[in-house]
Amino acid sequence: MSVGGCVIRLYTAGPELHANSTHTCVGVRSVDVTSMGRLRVRYTAASDVVGLSAGADETLAGRGIQVGVDGTSSYATMTLYDTKLERRLNLSRTTDYRRAAGSSSNIWFGSVKAAS
Repeated sequence: MSVGGCVIRLYTAGPELHANSTHTCVGVRSVDVTSMGRLRVRYTAASDVVGLSAGADETLAGRGIQVGVDGTSSYATMTLYDTKLERRLNLSRTTDYRRAAGSSSNIWFGSVKAAS
């Protein structure tokens, strides 16, 4: 088994992997927004997925934003749902992305994968 994860920061200019002296990123190489408005995390190596998790931090939770995750052997996709608007956010739309973005807006992502 291999365990990986990272913090995804939703900066106003776009999502980034957040790593510093207290946060690290393991087994993840990039994050972007798909044409369908979801976050996509690409793994450093492809292998079968055992389990995935994604959670909104206190900033997003305070805004009523929830996160769901789905995955394949090479990437995971996250959907953000706004409980105040009662709909999925399309992060490829500027107005939707702004609802989640901020200097402390984070998603905690974790993965457990079969050893490759």
